[in-house]
Amino acid sequence: MQNSPLPTTDTSQKSLDIKEQLFIYLSYWKWFVLGVLLCLVGVYFYLRYSVPQYGVSATILIKDEKKGGSSELSAFSDLNIFAGKNNVDNEIAILKSKTLSQGVVSELGLDLTYYVEGRVINPELYKDLPLSIQFKEKSNRYYSIDTSFVISPVSNEAFKILRFDKSKGKTYRYGQVITSNLGSFSVEKVANIESFDNDIFVIKSRLTSRANDYSNRVQIVNQNKTNVIQLSIVDNVEQKGIDYLNMLIQKYNEDAVADRNQIAKSTEKFINERLEIITNELEGVEKNAETFKRENRLTNLEEDASLNLSSLC
Repeated sequence: MQNSPLPTTDTSQKSLDIKEQLFIYLSYWKWFVLGVLLCLVGVYFYLRYSVPQYGVSATILIKDEKKGGSSELSAFSDLNIFAGKNNVDNEIAILKSKTLSQGVVSELGLDLTYYVEGRVINPELYKDLPLSIQFKEKSNRYYSIDTSFVISPVSNEAFKILRFDKSKGKTYRYGQVITSNLGSFSVEKVANIESFDNDIFVIKSRLTSRANDYSNRVQIVNQNKTNVIQLSIVDNVEQKGIDYLNMLIQKYNEDAVADRNQIAKSTEKFINERLEIITNELEGVEKNAETFKRENRLTNLEEDASLNLSSLC
């Protein structure tokens, strides 16, 4: 029987190969260092100039007006006069409606967006504006117009309104009434700001498009097996997102109150009309009975009996 030699491993040879590969890669150490530096610089500029996004949320309770007969008008539910808003899905659809969003955008003036000129990006301004546009009267076409322009400061008393590409412009004074296709307005300088040098870019969006943008960005989630819903939105200006959700809830409540008042008025009108009809019908029955008695010479039995007793006495 012949013994075959066992395979052996040359550990020294493998160690030598690893060192050779390591030295080959180390010869490019400058490129590795350069790559790391470029990545760090890229991260720095991304964090420095990227527009941050803020998520805000709010929670509301949808009351079940039919539960326990709490509604004063629940007695008329069988007549379809009053229908309680206990369907959470319906209320979510109302909160997502374009009409409600248009009311919020119009109330807050979110169809006007302001940006200040920067070195790399133009950050959006919301409530910390150095100036404000005050409309004296809006034109009939105001909410259907898309336009943009630049307000460029000239001095502490004057400014220019330029095209968005800054090609042409005209000089005005702060507080001066300006007439345009948007209507008549004035540009007022904020009192606590003495001067500012950067141009302000103003973008006027159509009401419908701006409202659709906000309505599409609002996320509404119903918590499982409850009438509690959570509203959330992401915006690059935190306070603007907060104001939008607060106003959305306020408008929703106002519409609900208006709806209740309308239902109450309709119910009152219905009851009064029915009472009037019933009263007229009763009066008609009494008149018919009286006419029937008179035509058929029917007398009152109680009165006849009392007369007969009197005559006997």
